[in-house]
Amino acid sequence: FSRPIAVKGTEERRKKQTKTKTHGKDGKRNIYFPDDDRHSLKQMFEAEKSTTAEDQNSMFNRAAMQNHERLDEDYDMDDMFMSKAALKENSAKQAERERKKAIEEHQRSQRSVESCQWCFESKEMAKHLIIALGTKAYICLPPHESLTPGHCLIVPIQHVMSSIHADEDLWEEIMNFRKSLVKMFLLQDKDCVFFETVKKLRNFPHMAMHCVPLPKEMGDMAPIYFKKAIMECEAEWAQNKKLVDLKNRNVRKAVPKGLPYFFVDFAMDPGFAHVIEDEQGFPYNFAQEIIGGMLDLETNMWRKPRKENFDAQRRKVMEFSRWYREFDITQKEKE
Repeated sequence: FSRPIAVKGTEERRKKQTKTKTHGKDGKRNIYFPDDDRHSLKQMFEAEKSTTAEDQNSMFNRAAMQNHERLDEDYDMDDMFMSKAALKENSAKQAERERKKAIEEHQRSQRSVESCQWCFESKEMAKHLIIALGTKAYICLPPHESLTPGHCLIVPIQHVMSSIHADEDLWEEIMNFRKSLVKMFLLQDKDCVFFETVKKLRNFPHMAMHCVPLPKEMGDMAPIYFKKAIMECEAEWAQNKKLVDLKNRNVRKAVPKGLPYFFVDFAMDPGFAHVIEDEQGFPYNFAQEIIGGMLDLETNMWRKPRKENFDAQRRKVMEFSRWYREFDITQKEKE
């Protein structure tokens, strides 16, 4: 009988060694559960945003079954075996649901990439609109009528959903492109506004950051117009703070992954961000409408922008390329 006793003693010692310490040496509680220190608040928030109602119900059922034996005085061995079997069955169903969910997300992302107008390798990409091609991103002109002369976009080469999902190398190249555009428009005595609208993340959109040049006097007024418009957008009972000031930080530090958002910067100066709560009610052309109102443009310029033929697109590409030639960071890198 000495062997089983030794095994039992070993198991007891192992349990004692792996037991989580919830209190410090001073007697104060540090954590409540063993995994409290494994995830940050941001990680838990992102995980919560990605779970469905079905996932929440499954978690509730598992927790209820685990606590049943502690609450029921008539709990016996038969109940224990039935409970274990039910838990095993629920775990298997949960694993199958997660597998199907992963397959569906992969298929949805593949469809999005294949039909994406911004992916460099996509057949839908209008490559003749590209102005400068970097290693991670490129500058191109819009395929429709530009909001103002010089209206352009900074777009990742690979399928990246938003600025928040961009890695450090991509973000650095985007910022370098921004600096070069600011210098170019400054020489023309113009200011510029950079903005991005991110919605319907479940459909795996492709990031596209707009750059719209403005007359210098309008550029000075732009922060006031955008701040007022953001404060007045969506419902008064919005759960999130309507206006997020990006002073001393960028949008990547201000908005968690998994949330739709809008952000605007003014040249290289920080601007504002807004977490979108009503995706149906928040328009994609939110910034275009503000700029159109500032410049007193026709409403069709942003509501229903007209498609341009190839000749019109070629002319504006040649004009923009002439402006940008001496500021092109991709050509300097090649030299």
